[in-house]
Amino acid sequence: MEDKYLMKISIENEPDCIGTFVNELDVGTKVVVLVDNSSYLGEVNQVSLANQQDDLSIYNQILRVASKDDIARHLKNKEIDEKLLPQIQKEADKLNLDMKVFKVSSSLDKTKCLIMYTSDNRVDFRDLLKILAKLIKARIEMRQVGSRDKAKVVGGLGICGLKLCCSTFLNVFDGISISMAKNQMLAINIPKLSGQCGKLICCLKYEDEAYSKLHPFFPKIGTKVTYEGKENSVSGVNMLLKNVTLYDGEKYSTFALEDFNKIQKGIKLERKEEFVSELSLNSTYSASFGKDISSTSELDLNKKNNQNSNNFENRNNNKNKFNNNSKFNNHRYNQNNRYNRKNKGKFNNQDK
Repeated sequence: MEDKYLMKISIENEPDCIGTFVNELDVGTKVVVLVDNSSYLGEVNQVSLANQQDDLSIYNQILRVASKDDIARHLKNKEIDEKLLPQIQKEADKLNLDMKVFKVSSSLDKTKCLIMYTSDNRVDFRDLLKILAKLIKARIEMRQVGSRDKAKVVGGLGICGLKLCCSTFLNVFDGISISMAKNQMLAINIPKLSGQCGKLICCLKYEDEAYSKLHPFFPKIGTKVTYEGKENSVSGVNMLLKNVTLYDGEKYSTFALEDFNKIQKGIKLERKEEFVSELSLNSTYSASFGKDISSTSELDLNKKNNQNSNNFENRNNNKNKFNNNSKFNNHRYNQNNRYNRKNKGKFNNQDK
């Protein structure tokens, strides 16, 4: 018995299907596959050897490897579909149908035409189909989809700058809730957390499980602890860096999670191990040595101020010198002019 191969085929605007073929094909090969008695241009994604004991009749049939003529026909059909889309939307508007047509896709042999649209309500398009039957000489399928399915078909770029997950690798849309954003301690800014579809971005689910596992090891915001005789409250946590930030009413102090657990148990910490970073209005501490460096910063500022004042005085002195020199030169210039005017008459009389 001749061996056959099972191949996963991706078809534009159609769900992936499994097809059979007598020869083994490389991944990425363009093929013509028969789906619901209509031929489509598809691409091979996965290849495996079929089990001879399995019933292969349940799978789609791969007719042939796509030729240049098949690819050219597919591109021509897309051009015709793009011109047909505004006509369909125009006819829908004439019938006052609350629908937005965004995609028209025909099979390779033009025996089936898929029209995809979005609408908030159910649409009665029976009158529209009668009109479209005269324009499209094929079997028409009207498919209402949601905003996420529309984003998957249309495509685009996400807030990360990459192609949308739904248009690249996501095949099933999982439920996304605002609690996932709260679980990851993100700012609840709906416009920034929304994708091209207007719904919450799907990537909120990717790290939700990891944050859920880390939450029990970190304190809740507002937890009270005593440190250096002062009552501090937890103002923030960073689960990726494993840091906890405390606030005592004057300054913020950030500790490693291990050090925070020691503080919570009342264990005194050394200064050099204590701080990851500390922000204060009065003084600043070094993370490596734990010493107060506010005095050194003040000395540096005083030095800079003295240098600036000296530079300003030098500029003023140079300016005064320049002004004095210019006054002296002007005085000498005036004296020379007077001497020339006085002696000019004498020289003229002698010439006469």
